[in-house]
Amino acid sequence: MSATVQDCGCQVEWPCTPVTGDDPSLPGGGPRVPGTAPVARRAWRLVAPWWKWSGTDGRGTPPAIQKYSGAKAVSAFVARPQRTLRWRDEDTVFATRGNLDPVLKLFLPTHDRSYLVVCELHCDAPGFPSAKHDDACQAGFVVRRRGVSLPSGLAEGDLFAKLGAVEAAERAFVLAKLAGGAKGSSALVELQAQKLAFAAWAGAKGLRAVRQGWFRSEHEQIGEWRTVEPTPPEGPGEEAFYPLFPLIPDPDAAAHDAQGRAIWFGAVPVNSPDTDASGRPRYDPESRYEIRAFVRRHDPRCPRRSKAPDCRGEAAWSAPTTVWQIAPPFDLDGAAHRPVTLVMPDLVELEAQASPAKASVRLKSPAKSSLEFDVGSDNQPIKLGFGEGICGFSIPLITIVASFVIKLFLPIVTFLFGLFFLLKLKFCIPGGISASMEARLDAELGAAAGGALGADLGAEVSLPSPSAGLEFEAEVNADAAAGVSAVATTSASATAGAGA
Repeated sequence: MSATVQDCGCQVEWPCTPVTGDDPSLPGGGPRVPGTAPVARRAWRLVAPWWKWSGTDGRGTPPAIQKYSGAKAVSAFVARPQRTLRWRDEDTVFATRGNLDPVLKLFLPTHDRSYLVVCELHCDAPGFPSAKHDDACQAGFVVRRRGVSLPSGLAEGDLFAKLGAVEAAERAFVLAKLAGGAKGSSALVELQAQKLAFAAWAGAKGLRAVRQGWFRSEHEQIGEWRTVEPTPPEGPGEEAFYPLFPLIPDPDAAAHDAQGRAIWFGAVPVNSPDTDASGRPRYDPESRYEIRAFVRRHDPRCPRRSKAPDCRGEAAWSAPTTVWQIAPPFDLDGAAHRPVTLVMPDLVELEAQASPAKASVRLKSPAKSSLEFDVGSDNQPIKLGFGEGICGFSIPLITIVASFVIKLFLPIVTFLFGLFFLLKLKFCIPGGISASMEARLDAELGAAAGGALGADLGAEVSLPSPSAGLEFEAEVNADAAAGVSAVATTSASATAGAGA
C-alpha cells in the first residue's frame, strides 16, 4: 500500500512505503532506481566512539564515559574528543577494588570532576558504515538504577543481611590484597564462597535483577523509580531522559576525530534536585546506576518538523554502560582534588584591631534558650540561668577556638577509640616554606614522603600509649619535613643551574 505525506500514518500505526523516489535504506539515503522494489532498511547500531574500539568495529560496545577536570568538559571534548583524563584506582568504589569487574565511582562537581557519555551511530551492514546525524530525529540517554525484585514472603532485612556478608568479604579481600601474602589468597577464597552462597540463596528465593527508570509525577521535582523494559522499541516513553547532542566538526578540520562520523555526547548527571514522595534523592551514593543511549530514526513517511521527535520512528538502543556509583560529598579522593586553604588569624594584627564593634557573627538567644554557667572558687560549675540577649563574636575568634579544640581532642579521640589511622589524615608542614614552591610541593611531596609513609602506614598499627601516638605523629611530620627539604634542595639546585 502506498501513502502520501498527508496520510503517512504519523499519528497512527500502519505500514506504508516511502513517499519519495529516494530509498533511505541505501548509503546516503538513495536515490532508488525508478520501478525497483525498495530494499529493507538496515538496522542501526549505537556503540562506543571509534577510539574506544578494540577490534575491527565496535559492534556490541557500550557508550563510553569520559572524565574531565573542572566544568569545561564540553569545550574540551568538542575541540579534541579523544583527549580526556585517565581512569585511576581512585575512580573505583573502594569495596570493589581488586575485583574482576570493579564499580566505577563518579565524583561530584564540588570534587572538580565532570563526565560525558559518548556514543557513535552506525549501520549494521558489511563494513560497519557510519550513519548520518540528519537521519535521526531524536537522541538521548536514560539513567537506570540497578535493583532486585523481591518475591512475596522475603523480607528486605534478609536480603540486606546477605548483601552485607558479601560486602564485608569484599572489604576484607581489598585490605588483605594490600597486605599481600597468604592473607590475600585466603580472603579471595572467602569472597568467592560468599558470592556463590549468595547466588545459590538468591536462586532458591526467586530473586530477580531489574532495571528501574525515573518517572516524573504531576508535582515538580518529585518522581519515582519504576521497573522498565531494557530497550523498548518505541523509545523511553514517559521515562525521564537527558538529551544527546551531535558532534559536528568544522568541515575544514580534516583531521578532527569526528570527521565523517555520527557521534553524540551528553553530560552525565551525578546530582539532581528531584526526590521521591518520601524525600529520598533521585541519585544517592549507595545505589548503582548505568546509562543506555538511544537514537530515534526519522520515519521517511512523515514530514520533517522542528519538534523533536518529529515522528514515531523506531528507536535504536545502545548496550548499558559500565556500572557506576556516585562519590559521597566528603569522599577523601574527591575532596583532595580541590583542597581548601584556611589562613589562621594573626594574633598580633588581631590585638591591634580588636574592638567589640567589629563582631562579624551575632548569636541571638531567645528567652530560656541560652545555657549560661560560670566556675566557682572550688572549680565547680555554677548555673547562672537561661539568659536572653545577643552576643557578638568575630570569625577569627571562632576559628582560633575551633582550632584549639581540634588539637586538644584529636589525640584523646585517637587513643580512646584506637583510631590511630586518623593521624594519616593530618599533615603539618613546618613554617618558612616559600610560596613559589607550592606547585612543586604538590607534585613531589607524595613521591618524596607520601610513598614511604604509605608503605609504613599500610600495615596495622598498634600504639601502646598516648605518648606513643604523639611520637608517631611527630615521626610522620618529620618524614614529611624531610621530603619538603629534599624538594627545596632540588628546586634550589635547578634554579642555580638555570641561572648559570
